[in-house]
Amino acid sequence: MFSIYANRGSRQGKTLDLKRWLTDELRLHDEKDQKIIVQTLNAVKQLISQKEAELVKLDNLIKARFVEMFGDLDLAPQNKEWTKISDIGEVVSGSTPKTSIKEYWNGNICWITPAELSNMSGTIYDSKKKITERGKSSCSLR
Repeated sequence: MFSIYANRGSRQGKTLDLKRWLTDELRLHDEKDQKIIVQTLNAVKQLISQKEAELVKLDNLIKARFVEMFGDLDLAPQNKEWTKISDIGEVVSGSTPKTSIKEYWNGNICWITPAELSNMSGTIYDSKKKITERGKSSCSLR
């Protein structure tokens, strides 16, 4: 029966040496030894399943302790109402006011940078930098 399957081709990887397999003798354990081998393999399989279940429980315990120590993982407050930036402010592009001119900076106009927009929280409460009216008029905004 083996020779029927051994004569077929292989799609990839190493192939069987048909001559070797047809001439070599395989050691066949007696039935008693086979039962011992099966029992041993079943015991190992059961131990692996138990250890996997323990790992899942330990992982859940670690997550629970983390939340207990540091609070919920969601650090950003959830707003039920979302607002487009264009609804509350003016979105423009252009050049940045020169940082070397102090009169352009530390005003009351929010200057949101791309770095702030790519923040992982997805929420902007305020800008890190603010410009003055002079700073706003000094750069070509469109």
